[in-house]
Amino acid sequence: MGAEVFGPCPSIEQGAGLIDNHQPDAAVLDYLLGGFPCLALTARLAEMAIPFVIVTGFPREALPDHLRGADYVAKPFAREELFDALIQEMGLTVRLGDET
Repeated sequence: MGAEVFGPCPSIEQGAGLIDNHQPDAAVLDYLLGGFPCLALTARLAEMAIPFVIVTGFPREALPDHLRGADYVAKPFAREELFDALIQEMGLTVRLGDET
């Protein structure tokens, strides 16, 4: 899965700037950035129709109601789990042998 990575962003403010300046094809968000929930970022991504995956050590039930249906990967996770969640969220298909 070829990708250009922008980040990491340790704060909500830096994440918002990255989203606005680079308009990514997708995003991976840790639920807590700098100790604060990433709600402003998920709202901005949804507004811009940018797919995102949330990674967190919290159980899904601990997320706000409106994020419980979001693609979610629980920490700790294997790289393949994150790739699978991104592929699903972006609506992509991967042919056997393409997952390099």
